[in-house]
Formats: sequence, C-alpha cells, structure tokens
Amino acid sequence: MSARCELLEMLRQRYREAERSEKSRILDESVSVTGYRRKHAIRLLRGSGSTEARDGMPRNVRYGDGVQDALAVFREASDRMCGKRLHVLLPSLVKAMERHGHPALSEGVQTGVQAMDAAADSGANRAGLAGSAPGFMEGGLVARSGPAARGSFPQSPAITDIATGWTECAPVPYREQTLVRETPGELWRRLPFDLPGFDVDSDSVFMNGTLLEYCEGRGTGFTRSRPWHRNDRAFAERKNGSVVRRVVGYRRLEGVPAAAALSRL
Repeated sequence: MSARCELLEMLRQRYREAERSEKSRILDESVSVTGYRRKHAIRLLRGSGSTEARDGMPRNVRYGDGVQDALAVFREASDRMCGKRLHVLLPSLVKAMERHGHPALSEGVQTGVQAMDAAADSGANRAGLAGSAPGFMEGGLVARSGPAARGSFPQSPAITDIATGWTECAPVPYREQTLVRETPGELWRRLPFDLPGFDVDSDSVFMNGTLLEYCEGRGTGFTRSRPWHRNDRAFAERKNGSVVRRVVGYRRLEGVPAAAALSRL
C-alpha cells in the first residue's frame, strides 16, 4: 500500500501542474497502475480522497472474484440486461446455460451469484422505470438508407415497452403517414397487454393528425419527445440497436422485395 501511496503522490503533483489534455493521460495512467475506479482516482489526484480504508480497517469484499466473473458471463449472455431484470432471471439463466453445455458453477459461486442484489447486478446499466406498469411504449423509425438518406428506402417502425423491454418491429417500404399508422396498429395487436401510452419522436411522419386520431380512437395517450433530444426515448433507442440493427445491420435496402424480406425476418 505504501508503494501505491508514493506513486499516487507523484502522479498528484504532475496532475496539479498539467494542462487539461495532459491530465486525462495522467488519469488513465493512474487507473491502469492502481486498479482504482476512474472517479475515485480523480478524487485522489485532486487530493480529496484516501487510499486507505476507513479507520484503517480492510475493505469488506462482499463478492469474490469467482462470483463476479460468473456474473459478467451471465450479463453478456442476457445482452447486458439491466440489474433489476437480470436479478429475477438469474436462477433460470444459470440452469439454461448449464443445460446448453456451459460449465457448471460450484455451489459457493452459484449461491453467491443468486444472492447478489440488483444494484450489484446492474453496474451502471439501470432502467429507472423498470418497475412501472406495462403498456407505456416508445416508438420510432429505423431508416434502411445506408450512408446516404436519399431516394426511397424501407423504414422499420419499432415500439418498445418501458417496463418490460418488449419490442415489436415491422417494415414499411417508404415513409407515408397511413402506412406508419397502420403498421403500429398491427404491432399493437401482437402485444399481450393494453397500450395506455405511446411516446414518439418529433418526426413529421408521427406528429400528424392521422396518428393522433388513431390513438385517440383507441384511448391511447399520445405524446412526443423534445425535438433533437434522442435520449428522451432511451428505451426505444437501445432496442433499435440491440434488436433491429443487430439483426439487419446498417446497409442500404431498396424496394418492396427488400421490405417483404424484412417482414418475413
């Protein structure tokens, strides 16, 4: 510990005297050498943190390396599901992975993994509204334009439930209000729950009387996000990447045959 303290003291002096761009490099160096988390390293380099445990007592390591390594595997297998959902899924996920040939966990590691709380499971990936009722959904279009958004190309309306992550998507051959209205209607019929609320971005293909009247006719609240604020629809944006883009990619598609192929997929 004394060697680490001496190293940090040396880095602290350099950090205080360095320019902004140099400070970032020194911070990277301190994280690499000490193994501290980045925010803790920043506090130490600014002189506002301590390298010693409180009252000179060793830190209480609640989960061992074996448990943390196993959790990392399960988190990747679940497509980095948020902690609250992963916590519920873990018992069946452990059995499913063993059934499909993954190494069986020791009794101690399995007990430790299943005893983890949701905060430990999640790391920085938390869905704050995961406890809300199902049926409040975000929607948007995923363009199949490739690198150049010109001409006619298929679009994929996609809707995502905030509470459960349930996602439905289907293609339309081109942008048009009636098609975009009818496609969410078809997607909504697949849902296993009612749809009390539907939130979209500020695209004109959504923000029109056609879709508004459709939502009002079925008793669905219709709202929009702020213009130019993609993170207002963070749940939909994440699923656009992990579901829609992961399956189809980013290449340009054109024509009705391409839309039909997307529909079959």
